[in-house]
Amino acid sequence: ASAVCVITEIVRSPNAPTNLQTTVASHALSYVASLELCGEWPQLYLLEGIAQLFQQKAPIITLEEAEAVTSRVVPLLCSMNVAVCMAAFKVVITMLLQFTGPGASLAEDLVEQLNAKYVVDIVEPMLTLVCSTKAEIRYVAFRNLKLLLNV
Repeated sequence: ASAVCVITEIVRSPNAPTNLQTTVASHALSYVASLELCGEWPQLYLLEGIAQLFQQKAPIITLEEAEAVTSRVVPLLCSMNVAVCMAAFKVVITMLLQFTGPGASLAEDLVEQLNAKYVVDIVEPMLTLVCSTKAEIRYVAFRNLKLLLNV
């Protein structure tokens, strides 16, 4: 998790080497597999690194790999740690935006299948956060929903 955190910071820099992003992408499934072995905060760093894969202009992993990664991340939407839940939300949303958003070259029926598969998984945990009794948690949930609507 520490290595992924460092790599994520390097990739975010304006002079990041492009081959580093490809290297990260080639190990995405192993990062996801290690999510189960980590505590909550290392999970957050791993999820942030995974979300970087889907924030590129052009996909650097295949749709099948993206679905494998996302299906392993979806259970973390129900995490008790709000930061982990929101990072998992970010992974799922950025994957959907990359493969089904404007400029995506998927067939219409495949786009509908992806949306049906993952949007349902997102709604319930997000509603739970929005209906929380703690104002801080509601604020974070609404802020992220606002950011999503602005995309």
